[in-house]
Amino acid sequence: MNPLENQQSPPQPQGMAQGQPNQANPLASLAGPLPGLPPRPPAPSAAQATAAVRRLSAVQESMRAILQNPDLGRTNVRPAIMDQASKLLSARVLSLPEVMSAIGKVGDDPLAQKSMIAGIFNQAKQAESAVLAHHTAAVAMGMVPRNGGEKYQAADHDRHMSGLLGHYPNPKA
Repeated sequence: MNPLENQQSPPQPQGMAQGQPNQANPLASLAGPLPGLPPRPPAPSAAQATAAVRRLSAVQESMRAILQNPDLGRTNVRPAIMDQASKLLSARVLSLPEVMSAIGKVGDDPLAQKSMIAGIFNQAKQAESAVLAHHTAAVAMGMVPRNGGEKYQAADHDRHMSGLLGHYPNPKA
């Protein structure tokens, strides 16, 4: 006796049962929110993704400069941290409240400074990867235009960032 005989055919997706092609994108169901989970934030536009990459890359470069300081972890490098923060402020990458909030947490302990700087660097790198992955997935799914949409303008960097940050919940809230 063949164990495959008398087996029911596998269930067909709705619309395929009567030989009709499934008009819906079979991957579209994967893009939707799962029951019980909060809805996924809207995907960033190309302009917002560009603004995020520019901002997060600048933060990474500033933290990399501090991480390469041979005194990091041995002596108090708060002045070097403040110098990099002021460069980010003058380049309009970060706002004054963001800089003050970050610098206020920097103590005098060299090991704590090293840990904090490494944490900021890693968070910026992870955030950059997450924004790019979210945008790329949205483009692949057709949820964001591949070449269309608003273009990044350096003069509108703050507006692009505000729009992007409005998509994601504040983890500190």
